[in-house]
Amino acid sequence: MATKRHPVHLRAWWALHALGATADDVAQKLLQLGCLGFRGHDEFCPLAMYLRRKIGGLPRVRKDSFHIVGPQECELPIPCRRFVRRFDAGGFAFLQR
Repeated sequence: MATKRHPVHLRAWWALHALGATADDVAQKLLQLGCLGFRGHDEFCPLAMYLRRKIGGLPRVRKDSFHIVGPQECELPIPCRRFVRRFDAGGFAFLQR
């Protein structure tokens, strides 16, 4: 049985999905939007900053998931997962604060 997602999580997932089909696409879109952040920080990474602008709240982004409201964490789209791993490992230095 599928878990019912909070409407905010659904909006966030679609906003993340719209960033692109690859980690490089995601990075370029975040750069265009001025979403910079800190490595290894789930509330202040570039994706969390993007979600804060698009959705509001205090989103947290981890390697495979994100959380905005309630107890539920939601999976990141695959290009975003790959972006987070590369960013935290030192890639995409142009997005680091």
